Amino acid sequence: MDLGIEGKRAAVAAGTAGLGYASAAALVAEGARVTLCGSDAGRAEAAARALGGGTEWLVADLSGPEGAEEFVRRAGEPDILVVNGPGPAPGTALSASLADYRAGVDRSLLAVIAMCQAAVPGMRAQGWGRIVAITSLAVRQPYPNLAPSNAARPGPPASCARWPARSRRTASRSTPSCPACTRPRVCAASTAKVTPRRWTRL
Repeated sequence: MDLGIEGKRAAVAAGTAGLGYASAAALVAEGARVTLCGSDAGRAEAAARALGGGTEWLVADLSGPEGAEEFVRRAGEPDILVVNGPGPAPGTALSASLADYRAGVDRSLLAVIAMCQAAVPGMRAQGWGRIVAITSLAVRQPYPNLAPSNAARPGPPASCARWPARSRRTASRSTPSCPACTRPRVCAASTAKVTPRRWTRL
């Protein structure tokens, strides 16, 4: 399939593993010029080398909006932005502290908004852009042991819904992606008290 993105500049946040890495690999396969970031220089460099295709890498702190915005700016006005990042710490509604909730909002809401705000002006100016925000199934179905995530995750899809409206005269599009678990360790933490029957409905 030719998606028509050969030569486009793509910035992939948290692209060293998991869905971020898979997104970067798909973009490289389509001929996009990818810049990914990670929190560890060694892992980021190794991921870029494995992807090939001239993939570049940066070290970035995506735990808050400042580092997230800096990543996009250093990536250089991307045509395509894959918003991704570390999720909030596990915890139930009562066991999670207010600090956990604040950190979750910084990671999973404000960092997303900061990346989009940094990328959209360039997309608007050139008349073309794509944003894919990887969030979580918690947007639709809260997880019992991920209360900070449940609180923060619905924000990005609501924010993404407004970017096209503000960019109506351009060919810009934004799409939220709400996947279920892809990492067994996180699945185990979030479903520890969920029965198998209940899990099948998630």
